[in-house]
Amino acid sequence: MFAVGDTAPWSTIANSTNSAVKRNPYYSPAPGSPTPKRPNEDFVAAVSSGRNARGTLRFDQKGTAPIFSLDSPAPAKPQTSTGSVMGYGQFDGETVTIESASHERWSTITDGSGFFGFVRLPAGEYRIGDCAVQVTAARVSRIDLPCQWQGDARQNRPTSEHHDE
Repeated sequence: MFAVGDTAPWSTIANSTNSAVKRNPYYSPAPGSPTPKRPNEDFVAAVSSGRNARGTLRFDQKGTAPIFSLDSPAPAKPQTSTGSVMGYGQFDGETVTIESASHERWSTITDGSGFFGFVRLPAGEYRIGDCAVQVTAARVSRIDLPCQWQGDARQNRPTSEHHDE
């Protein structure tokens, strides 16, 4: 067990973050003993294989499984029927309220940069003030406030962007 640091390849010199851990209670070969300094390449290899990058040194006791096995597929992302909305208001501490077509309302307050977000919204049409926004399942829609006039209706600016969640 050791920290990943900002070192030159295969180096452990002149780096304050890739340090040996003194009296490491999680060091599996000998709990409570110091963990040696190792290069980042060895850490990356050990996470998936339990061995250093050259395959010559085991980091874990024989018979223990690596933290992330290369043989195991990534867990499936659960299906979702909800989406999210994010955007920026003009001020920090501004209250932003989103309303569904069925008149359900949720409110939040913008952070110091004016950012706001709503998560787990059922898919459908929503309004934030005079701005229309479409929520799509498993997507993030973006709307920045205030809206700009475009023709006879207010539209969000920029036009609704969607990002995968």
